[in-house]
Amino acid sequence: MKILNRNILKIIAVITMLIDHIGAILFPNILVLKIIGRLSFPIFAFFIAEGYYYTKSKKKYLALLIIFAIITEPIYCYAFNVFRLNILFTFIFSIILIYLIENINKDKLLYTFYTILFFIFLLMLFLLGVIEYGIVGVILPLIFYFFKDSNLKYFIAILSLCFLTMLSIDYQIFSLLSILILYFYNGNKGKYNLKYIFYIFYPAHILLLYIIKLLIF
Repeated sequence: MKILNRNILKIIAVITMLIDHIGAILFPNILVLKIIGRLSFPIFAFFIAEGYYYTKSKKKYLALLIIFAIITEPIYCYAFNVFRLNILFTFIFSIILIYLIENINKDKLLYTFYTILFFIFLLMLFLLGVIEYGIVGVILPLIFYFFKDSNLKYFIAILSLCFLTMLSIDYQIFSLLSILILYFYNGNKGKYNLKYIFYIFYPAHILLLYIIKLLIF
């Protein structure tokens, strides 16, 4: 029985992301916080695909992501002490790829060229190590989008996350549990409109945790 609506899943994603970032910024040696945090990314990737599918204006949807990605970037780099693009940029790349692939039917030669060119650009960024979750992170929303009405998407998502695990840290394997959670999504929105919760919460909680780190440590 599918009992989880959109609001519940987004709340799960936000809470697990917060726990993950508490661990990464304040308590990097506590492994259990990182393990819990593995649940958040696939859920957000799922709803990026859902959001793009259902939005009335794909341009506004992309623009919103770009605005918050730019706002978040300096906060993200300082808080995590890294030179890397934050997760919103990963999702931006996903949406651009979805757009390019969808439009291949309109002009096969032109959009195939654009798609290949963009893949080369992503490969360069991947080799530089600046894409959070790497190429798999970019591809996962595409899987959820193009296999939206098929249970096959869960199987492919599992394979993708397994591949990500092989390329990265061992505890990334716990992200597979999020696929099980997503399987119980019933397609309903829920009572409240939580459309913008991630966009606002993402930079706000990172900034707050960074301030706490500066004050305490």
